[in-house]
Amino acid sequence: MIKIVASVDDDGFDPNSRVCVGKHTIPMDESVNKPQMRQFKPLTFTNLDIQPKNIVLTNDGRTLNLYPNYTKSQVPIISGGPLEDIGSYRFSRMYFYWMERSDSKYNYGNITFPAELHLVFLNVNLTETWQSLRRDNCVVVLAYPIKVVETSSNFFSEIVNHLPVIRDTDTFTNQLQDMEFALNSIIGKDTSNFYIYHGNMLSIACVRDITYIDFPTAVEVNLKFVSMNDILNNTKNRMQLTE
Repeated sequence: MIKIVASVDDDGFDPNSRVCVGKHTIPMDESVNKPQMRQFKPLTFTNLDIQPKNIVLTNDGRTLNLYPNYTKSQVPIISGGPLEDIGSYRFSRMYFYWMERSDSKYNYGNITFPAELHLVFLNVNLTETWQSLRRDNCVVVLAYPIKVVETSSNFFSEIVNHLPVIRDTDTFTNQLQDMEFALNSIIGKDTSNFYIYHGNMLSIACVRDITYIDFPTAVEVNLKFVSMNDILNNTKNRMQLTE
């Protein structure tokens, strides 16, 4: 199983600043180091077919976040592969990352919509606090490109119906119990080929040591989903869809 590994530059990141700054909000700078081919044992996934008890949608002014609520014993877990020596990770949330033209990923691959879906996993031995998230090897993010298709009836198409409730920044929905979703609808059968790199996540407590695992298989959304940014984008929001 072949993986591509790269490290990234995080110059300009100020860990002591109340507002984090840095060159790469999602740090993939291909000019820093030439990617290397590596082989790892298979990634291991647990509870991917489990549906959460409910889901809460939030608008933090940057993007749409989805927080699933699972029974403790049924939380999806990822381990093995390049994570074998650093631990197991539990699923925490997912969000949409909006690319800018300056982003090194903007022209990478076959992108039909300048956004990615990011699945955030936290080390099972850590609590989700600002202090713990700044420790080494605390966060793993699985990243998926987004592809726009004419018709799509998946989970993401249903999200749009709930967006008017969270139009303003720092708003959230009630616990949504009518949304059928399981991670196996995103994490496909082929998890043997990916890019892995390390860098920053400025959106979570200025965390520096993040392991990103990029999969090439795109998440399909329809035109209704693309309107998500129009619904959430207002004078209070900082989200801007790349033109």
